Amino acid sequence: MFYFVSQKSNVSGDGTKERPFRTIGEAANLAMPGDTVVIGGGIYREWVKPQNGGLGNNQRITYIAAEKEEPIISGAEIIAGWTPFKKGVWRAEVSNELFGEYNPYADEIFGDWYDGLGQVHHTGELFLNGEAMYEAASLSALMEKAEKEEKNCIGFPK
Repeated sequence: MFYFVSQKSNVSGDGTKERPFRTIGEAANLAMPGDTVVIGGGIYREWVKPQNGGLGNNQRITYIAAEKEEPIISGAEIIAGWTPFKKGVWRAEVSNELFGEYNPYADEIFGDWYDGLGQVHHTGELFLNGEAMYEAASLSALMEKAEKEEKNCIGFPK
């Protein structure tokens, strides 16, 4: 069976080509071994957690891009409402509800293999115009960096 997904739909349908699902997750909840999920172009900001798995090489659940389309599955959220804070530093507040059961900014990276370079780091990451930012050790460290560089900062460019 084929299930279709498209962000071009105003409302979610039944997964047919004529009435596609709006999210990949809807298809993943129904797909069974041997099924194919055809995904239209766009950015899908969702966590896809399939309900079922395949039954070997001959009965997989396959997820493919629709012909001539480029779907992107991203765990990133767009955060709006950035405001100037002080000295070229910008800030935005988000509700913890955005993260659901897992907040990557509360999850510290650690291990005997890891060198945090003298500061705590978290698994969450911030991007500005597609560029990853370094995590600041503290607000005062960020302010000091912004003052030295005299430019707008929301983190340190990597």
